[in-house]
Amino acid sequence: MLVADTNPANIAQARMEGLGGHYGSLLSEAADRIPMEGIGNLLALTPNDEANTLTTRKYEKSFGRAHVFQLYPGVRTAVPRSTTITAPKALFQVRRPSANCRKCLQKGPSCAAPA
Repeated sequence: MLVADTNPANIAQARMEGLGGHYGSLLSEAADRIPMEGIGNLLALTPNDEANTLTTRKYEKSFGRAHVFQLYPGVRTAVPRSTTITAPKALFQVRRPSANCRKCLQKGPSCAAPA
């Protein structure tokens, strides 16, 4: 597992827990040099819907569409997404606060979003 974040405290915490860490955005050119061998899925978990969508688009070819996820996008008030572009797969079926993501990810597939 690799944690990529623009917050150095989060990277330090990930490394203290024995995880790999990349300080910076996965949208940067520097991220293109991160070794991705052994990483099977990408989870875009920032509170920024646009950054999550761009990240999933960038890595869709590397990981495959079935292995790229993002938090369920919030309600958009801007220009609607083109119907010719397929939306990335949402990690949860309903919008779920980021604070609950860690618990749900640890719980695994049995973590069901309330209807």
